[in-house]
Amino acid sequence: VLHGVEALVGELKRRREQWRDTWFEDLRERTVGDDGILQTFTATGKDEQGKPFHVNVVDLYDVRDGRISKKDTYWKGIWSYSS
Repeated sequence: VLHGVEALVGELKRRREQWRDTWFEDLRERTVGDDGILQTFTATGKDEQGKPFHVNVVDLYDVRDGRISKKDTYWKGIWSYSS
């Protein structure tokens, strides 16, 4: 769980530096009412230990005064930790 823009930016930097062969596919965005955005996509790659992963991701954005005020992200997938 991350809180705040600084924590989010730090996590994105960590992933960029440590994850390899990362692909984001099947991006879909939908508006939800007047104050929300739903975004879905699939992410695949190798984590910092070189283990492959494949996840389905859902981002929920709350919008206030035309700006994103909150973002919740849910990941569901498979990390391969077998030898």
